Amino acid sequence: MKSQRQSFLRLVNVSSVEDALRNSLVASFQRNPTYKSNVQHSDREKLRGALRKKLLSMQSLYSYPVSDELHIRNIVEISDSLTTEFGYVLEGGRFRIGTAQKALNLFAKFLWCLNDNWPTPPHCPLDRRILQLASIYGSWTKLDCIKVYKKWINRLRNHAHIMNFASIAEWELNAWNKLANDSLHRTA
Repeated sequence: MKSQRQSFLRLVNVSSVEDALRNSLVASFQRNPTYKSNVQHSDREKLRGALRKKLLSMQSLYSYPVSDELHIRNIVEISDSLTTEFGYVLEGGRFRIGTAQKALNLFAKFLWCLNDNWPTPPHCPLDRRILQLASIYGSWTKLDCIKVYKKWINRLRNHAHIMNFASIAEWELNAWNKLANDSLHRTA
């Protein structure tokens, strides 16, 4: 698994926590209609800064094994607190669960990959390709229901088990690397 983690970091060009934060934020907002139309750049930057601060504040938690319950509470806390603070600039007035999970799950994945002694994250970043590999045809960018998120995680966990992986994080890392490498070979 160590070689898979190193391969992932090389593929995304991440070698530090600062790189991990930057990549997590970009991936969370990219192709994701987060803001209302005509939102000032300064408001977008304030929201991104607040999310960055939240992720950093949770960093040390993930140096220890984190239960599903705590991880889910962290996702909900990110979603609810950013909704309260920035609802006026957000599409639908909400910082959706899908966006919160993407940011936290990807950041936790990076921390695990960057630190040999860190435990495997409890979940994995959900995106269209990963969901489809487990025959889940929902949109992570529209997801704003923690019950649906839990259902997807359980389906992914079952899929990872069937594929003989110890965790969904390990399965997703392997699947993501394979998809990325296949994509590189098609464009070469």
